[in-house]
Amino acid sequence: MKKKGILILILFFSLNAFSQSKMENEMNKIINDKDSIITIQDKELNEKSQVIENLKNKLVINEKISSLNHSGSILLKSENKDSIFQYIFPSLIALIVGLFALFGTIYSGKRQQISSEKQLKEQLKQSQITVQKQIQSSKETINAQIASAKEIAESQLKTAYDTAQLTFRQNVLSSNRKDWIEKLRNNISVLSAKMLIVAFKKNKVNSDYEDIIHLVGYIELMLNANDPRDKELVVILLSLPEKIINYPVKTTAEDLGNIRRELLAKSKSILKSEWERVKKGE
Repeated sequence: MKKKGILILILFFSLNAFSQSKMENEMNKIINDKDSIITIQDKELNEKSQVIENLKNKLVINEKISSLNHSGSILLKSENKDSIFQYIFPSLIALIVGLFALFGTIYSGKRQQISSEKQLKEQLKQSQITVQKQIQSSKETINAQIASAKEIAESQLKTAYDTAQLTFRQNVLSSNRKDWIEKLRNNISVLSAKMLIVAFKKNKVNSDYEDIIHLVGYIELMLNANDPRDKELVVILLSLPEKIINYPVKTTAEDLGNIRRELLAKSKSILKSEWERVKKGE
């Protein structure tokens, strides 16, 4: 826009300079023409004066000579007055047109600048709205991704925890339970054998009774006093020392046989239940 205004100003001043140069040339031409006309008129005047002198010499009558005399001043009519205006008028028109063009260009440039600023502000506003929408959309997308990642992580953690628990039960609890089953089976079998030895041995010694009492206490400590099945087995175990000590006075071989069968039956039930838990990985 500024370049356009500058070009118009340069054009305007160029036209103005050209008009002034042309006007000066025309004025010089007019002056030269005027000088030429004056020179011609002076020549004609001289010729007329010579003619008059000749007439004076030829005419006798002084009155005619007097009538022919003149003051010597001749009015010259110039026809170039209108031509000067004709040369100046186009320059004035060009000047006025140039001014109107300049003001029109400035006015048009100002309006175009206002329109451009308005469009720029509108575009800036729309860009801000678009950026805000994109930021909001990005936030929602990020929040959704975070929530999804959190859910996936929690699910993976739960799965890992369950797997770890199962692995722990299989590798630790089940292994310990297997050892416990094996120890309980061995101790029950040893106790059952000791009972038979005491029942059929004629010469009993204190170590025989001590071994049975020791096994009864050891097996009792392996059992859970809060479990109903274990409680039944504990009751049977606690009755054994007294039955063994009073054999054969108050306790018969049949009593010992019955106690031994009850001991084995309860033990088998507990061992089977615990073995099922081992197979499940508990």
